[in-house]
Amino acid sequence: MTSRLVIVLIFAIAFGLGGYGWWHNYQQGHRSLQFWGSDSAVLIRYGPRVILLDLGTYPENNSPSESLDIDGQKFAVVQRVNIGQVPGLVHARQALIEDASFAWSTKQQPCVPNWQFALRFLDEDQQATVAFDTNCHQVMLIEEDRMTRLLAEQMQAFDRKRREWATAGTAKREVSR
Repeated sequence: MTSRLVIVLIFAIAFGLGGYGWWHNYQQGHRSLQFWGSDSAVLIRYGPRVILLDLGTYPENNSPSESLDIDGQKFAVVQRVNIGQVPGLVHARQALIEDASFAWSTKQQPCVPNWQFALRFLDEDQQATVAFDTNCHQVMLIEEDRMTRLLAEQMQAFDRKRREWATAGTAKREVSR
């Protein structure tokens, strides 16, 4: 009888801890999941192709081969690098889907945005493009025209990684389509 009680107790503890683990993971990312939307969140986390798009000012006299519209402004794509296999990208992906990376409740002071780069997550015919404003710490899901703010430390980390990715991915440079 005692061994049956021990086994039942072990299963009860295992189910309880499993339920707690599920709840804890849900709490870590439910707000960012609402922001990105489930399709974009899946692409951000698991999309097999990731393209770094370095942005520059849009030239008035001729049109670039590729551009992005961000918050009502046009930006030229000055460099396009495939970074899908760059080491450490998994951590950046995870940071974008964790609630703790975002400044959800802080009010933003007036700020002039500086959209420097974007990450485009791709899988076959689906894409999610996340633009990064390094000045105001904003991120925008371009396809849905949704914007929020990253914590300053997170934005600084993404900006540092962008420079590493641009050089680490140079052997895998993509030609603009």
